[in-house]
Amino acid sequence: MSVEIEIPIKFKDQEETSILRDVNVVKQCPVIVRALEGRNPDWETKGIKLGYTLEVEMKKAAGDFVFTYNTRYKLPESEDVNPKLEDFADINEKTLPELKEIIEAASYLENNQFMNCVAFVIAQKLNDLTIEEIAEYFNVPYEAETSFFAKRDGWVRAPSGIF
Repeated sequence: MSVEIEIPIKFKDQEETSILRDVNVVKQCPVIVRALEGRNPDWETKGIKLGYTLEVEMKKAAGDFVFTYNTRYKLPESEDVNPKLEDFADINEKTLPELKEIIEAASYLENNQFMNCVAFVIAQKLNDLTIEEIAEYFNVPYEAETSFFAKRDGWVRAPSGIF
């Protein structure tokens, strides 16, 4: 038996609301589950037509991507199986800036399973970049490699600024 749910969601870059109707998608997003269960503990079995709008701090494109693909992808549970980029085709089509917004959306929704899949694709894409490009992507300053080893006495003397 399938239950009907309607959860109005308003993204930060959207004027009108979107409606989330898939129970399985909602179950993958603990932050939404908690919002529902506070007033409607049996929403999963009886259904729900939420009378208020959930406002989420993410862009619509990123949120829609998470809601569309979050039940489709999962990293292998066995450490003996190595995932491949081809296993995550829809995620791999996105650019690094898009993936940054998508992983932030998945993190906001506490969807760890999907977040790990996106992180895997990001890591694979970062393999092809230079250190400078990676620093720029993470919005951190690039500091050239320096040696902290003092040959005269054998101690490592790291500058206090890095701690």
